[in-house]
Amino acid sequence: MGWGRYGDFVKHLDSMSRDTRCLAHIKKSLVSTLAALLTARPEREQELLSAIINKLGDPDKKVSSKVVYLLTETIRKHPGMRMPCCKEVERLVRITLIELSIVFLILPALLFCS
Repeated sequence: MGWGRYGDFVKHLDSMSRDTRCLAHIKKSLVSTLAALLTARPEREQELLSAIINKLGDPDKKVSSKVVYLLTETIRKHPGMRMPCCKEVERLVRITLIELSIVFLILPALLFCS
């Protein structure tokens, strides 16, 4: 089954957010758009979550900080997203070497937001 226009749009947003030439404020806007899509149209939940959470490892701390905020807001609006978010963060930690400071920043946000 094909991705369709929505899936293609999600893929393009993800690839643009991974572009190293992209400025931090553009990356933050892209991540905000991905989070808005996750909240409004979660049909591609796994792809959206993966794209958002991968930005936790962004070299620019403003981008990773924005991701933490957006995930916290998403979980506040949709408490059922807590477990998928935690699993995706765990996957990221296992396969990459992101800084421990990022892990310590995101875990309280995921676990204790209400």
